[in-house]
Amino acid sequence: MSLSEFARNAAAKGRKVILTFDDGCAAVLENGLPVLQQHGFGAIQFLVAGLPGGRNEWDVRKGDVAERLMTVEEVRRWLAAGMEVGSHSMTHRNLRHLEESEAREEIAGSKKKLEDTYAVPIRHFSYPYGSWNERVRDLVQEAGYETACTMDFGVNGPETPPTALKRIFPLSSAQLLRKARHRVLRKFSM
Repeated sequence: MSLSEFARNAAAKGRKVILTFDDGCAAVLENGLPVLQQHGFGAIQFLVAGLPGGRNEWDVRKGDVAERLMTVEEVRRWLAAGMEVGSHSMTHRNLRHLEESEAREEIAGSKKKLEDTYAVPIRHFSYPYGSWNERVRDLVQEAGYETACTMDFGVNGPETPPTALKRIFPLSSAQLLRKARHRVLRKFSM
């Protein structure tokens, strides 16, 4: 099901799967779209609104592989294929670490930019780095988003707030170890 369908009917009975992709990587269009279409699946790509055609510098700084982000024309192809887009902020900054005015611009400004560029309503948000708190969540709601995805691991039920949706995400062994190490170090450095 699409994230928009879920937002309209979150209490519907039965199991549902929503496919989400963060960052707007061109590889998802090139490699994922044909597979999605072959199996009749929809998906949502969360775009970094201020960086079309750029690359994932936030991951490169952490030692990850550089990925090219979709251009405006590639996003239009994604949309023409019946897929959805949402916002992943303006520049992929950690919203919890920003002043309120900066966070508001990252959240609301990205929504406006995407709506102006693609002429589609932007109803869904994904927190950069999965990093959020009540203040950030409130800014997401204030901007008019219907849902927001976290990187909190888990399954959503009717009790899950729509602006704190959990996800199940595949990681390589190296990514999983790196994330576990980061969380342990962060926990003991507080």
